[in-house]
Amino acid sequence: MAAPFGVAFAGLVLAILLGPVTHWVAGPVVHRLPDDQQAVALNHVRRTVLQSVGGTAALSALAFAVVNYRLNRRGQITERYTSAIGNLASDKLAERIGGMYALEHIMRESERDHSTVVEVLSAFIRENASAEDEEGSPPMRDLGRWMHPPAGTVDPPDESQARKRPATDIQTALTVIARRPRRPERNRVDLGTTNLRGADLRGAHLEQVDLRGAHLEHADLRGAHLEDANLRRAHLQHANLRRAHLEHADLWGAHLEHAYLGGAHLRRADLWGAHLEDANLVGAHLEHARLLGARLERAYLVGTHLEHANLRRAHLSHANLVDTHLEHAYLVDAHLEDANQLGAHMHHANLRGAHLERGNLGGAHLDDAYLVGAHLEQANLVDAHLDRADLVGAHLQRADLVGATLDHANLVGADLKDADLWGVDLSTVRGLSEAQLRSAITADVNEHPGEGGGAGSSPS
Repeated sequence: MAAPFGVAFAGLVLAILLGPVTHWVAGPVVHRLPDDQQAVALNHVRRTVLQSVGGTAALSALAFAVVNYRLNRRGQITERYTSAIGNLASDKLAERIGGMYALEHIMRESERDHSTVVEVLSAFIRENASAEDEEGSPPMRDLGRWMHPPAGTVDPPDESQARKRPATDIQTALTVIARRPRRPERNRVDLGTTNLRGADLRGAHLEQVDLRGAHLEHADLRGAHLEDANLRRAHLQHANLRRAHLEHADLWGAHLEHAYLGGAHLRRADLWGAHLEDANLVGAHLEHARLLGARLERAYLVGTHLEHANLRRAHLSHANLVDTHLEHAYLVDAHLEDANQLGAHMHHANLRGAHLERGNLGGAHLDDAYLVGAHLEQANLVDAHLDRADLVGAHLQRADLVGATLDHANLVGADLKDADLWGVDLSTVRGLSEAQLRSAITADVNEHPGEGGGAGSSPS
């Protein structure tokens, strides 16, 4: 019954198209033509109408197919997503890992599901590797042989076997998040207060990630991207951050003791009160970084770039600052006792009230530096460059200044008791008094300041 009805309906539609619709489309112009020409014109109009209807039908079918495909695809993705989520709750490691990789495929195929997948995997890590719950002991199930420790530091014999690693499923979730497609994300990846000791995050993309209070001791973060990341009070002791990108990162109060940061990028990072004792920062870039009150005792800062950095009240005693770049750095009241600053570049640095007692500043570049009230007792300043430096009220008792250059330096009120100025040209030094000269060791020294100053001269 349906077939004859369909045929009848199609015939009716065709009759309407070839009859009334054709005549309506043809219009009065065609109808005023002679009969023979009118017939030819109407045939042309009929063909045009049929082609238009056919094209419209084809486009409608295509549109319907596209919509249907998308609906089917959406349904398939939803089904796959539900199955993957179910696998995450499995007691079997293989199923959990399979669920994670299934979510990764969904994330790559569907931009719409990107944020959801990232949030699900982040929640899995937070729930199963919580630093608060574990109390310093990460989950140890299903450790794989591929979970090797980061290179760089030899483990003490008593620790080499005890080094903790994340469970394999936790590491897998981290890996999927770390290599996710580069897309705009509404929210930060939240991995705060997680236990990720020994995690392998080499080259990971964790820009803007929230790792507040996270435990990443011994983690391998070589070349990782952590720009704008929140690492407040994070634990990164012994972590390998070689050439990692931490520009603008928030490392307030972070623990980086014994961490390896060679060649790392920390421009404009906030390291206020951070702990970097015994850390290796060779060749690292910390231009414009904030290191107020940071603990850098015994840190290795050879060739490190700290231009324009704020190191007010930072602790750098016994640090190795050989050939370090501290141009225009702010080191007011900083502690650099016994530090090795051989050949350091400190042009225009502000060292007001800084503590440099017993420091090795041989050959250091302190041209135009501001050293008002600085403590340089027993410091080694042999061959140091102090041209135009402001040393008003500086403490230079028993300092060794042999071979140093002090052209146009300002020494008003500086304490030079027992300072060794052997062979130093003081002819252009400003504010140098006879009393100061008598208190210093000045054998073979030009004891008569030239035009640049004299006894009782005032600083410019």
